Amino acid sequence: MTNDFKDSPVMFCVVIMIVGLISGCADSRIYTKQQYALEVNHGAGEQGEGGVGIVRVRRFQISEGFSGIGLVYRTSEVNYESDFYNEFMVSPVSIITEQSRRWLDDSGVFAGVVDTSSGVKAGYVLEGNVVCLYGDYRDKESPEAVLEIEFTLISAKAMADPIVFHRTYSAAKAVEPANAAALVNGFNDCLAEILDSFEADLRKVVK
Repeated sequence: MTNDFKDSPVMFCVVIMIVGLISGCADSRIYTKQQYALEVNHGAGEQGEGGVGIVRVRRFQISEGFSGIGLVYRTSEVNYESDFYNEFMVSPVSIITEQSRRWLDDSGVFAGVVDTSSGVKAGYVLEGNVVCLYGDYRDKESPEAVLEIEFTLISAKAMADPIVFHRTYSAAKAVEPANAAALVNGFNDCLAEILDSFEADLRKVVK
């Protein structure tokens, strides 16, 4: 019977297929998904109480190419790749919107900071657009986290010229080591830098 098995090419192929399937299942358990969130803290910098007016923070927009939950890597001038195994817990634009709202609330620039679910009447509306959010791996020796956000502050009272402030901020931070966790930490650093600069500019126009 043993000789028949060795001499049967059909049986031999079946065994090879079964071994391959088992190996494939074993490999799939190695590549488990990892989920990440962004989090920035205002810290003990300039803060104040009794700021001017109330601002309503609308849910930000995001460029379509970066709207998915998978981390995005830029590998050449024209190529971008989405990571199936490393992803944000929820849509990155939702996270960035919430982190920006919390930062403004802690800053004290405004007397109050609310979201779109609040029924409080607001004198200002903040809109944001995440222009890009990716890991730049064009130089594999020196990868960077890249984030760019466009902010628009609108007066809810002004009719003729409602735009109070408009500016785009960008930041890039080195990713070391070159893994997903370090990339997300780089995004955190980028977001903190952008929000810090945005806050400083707001203090000049919201008085």
